[in-house]
Order: sequence, then structure tokens, then C-alpha cells
Amino acid sequence: MKKDLLVIDDDKFVCKGISSLLEKCYSVKYALSGKEGIEKFKEISPGIVFVAYLLPDIDGLEVVNELKRINQDADLIFVTGSGNMELVIKALRAGVFDYIEKPIQSEILMASLRRLETFQMLEQ
Repeated sequence: MKKDLLVIDDDKFVCKGISSLLEKCYSVKYALSGKEGIEKFKEISPGIVFVAYLLPDIDGLEVVNELKRINQDADLIFVTGSGNMELVIKALRAGVFDYIEKPIQSEILMASLRRLETFQMLEQ
């Protein structure tokens, strides 16, 4: 059975790109806003969540904080296009496992997922 993976990003092309890249291994769902992402997170309790920083309603750090409030063990990967290290450090302190920068490169995304999956196996 495939693990659920949630992508929260306002760019539908990013969501569909990640979905097509990972659909063999994961059941990928996506949300185009922070609030929609939080609701889907509550519904499906995904094993992994990608959270973009720039969202149309609330910023990704707020989403990260809310997801961690709902489930402190949630495994999150932060996605940012800014390259702003201060922002990345805030996200890491808020509890994200890793971060990747836009434009998303498939090999970097896959490497991040492999590290997270290894971490998840070690936690069990």
C-alpha cells in the first residue's frame, strides 16, 4: 500500500510535477493554499508533507507551525524559492525535516525523500 504524501503549493504545475514524479511510490494529494493544505492534512494524515513558503492565504511557516501543532511528529519538507537562509533556519527550528529550493530539481527532491525515509525507518 502506498503512503500518502501531501504537497501544499499554490503552483499547480509544481503539484502535478511532484505528483507525476512520485506517483509510483506514493499516493500524492495536493492543496493550492495553506488553509486547504491544513484541512487535507487533518483528513488524510499523510506520511510526508511538502510545504511551500509562498501561499496565497497564509505563509508556509504558519502552515508548518499549525501542522506541527496538530501532529508534532509530522514529517515536513519546506519548499522555498527565496534562498533566504534566515527563513530556512526558522523553518528548521519549527520542525521541518529538510528544505528544497525552487525551481525543484528531481534529484534533489528524491535525495531529500530518501533521507527522510531512512530517518522514518530508524525511528520505528
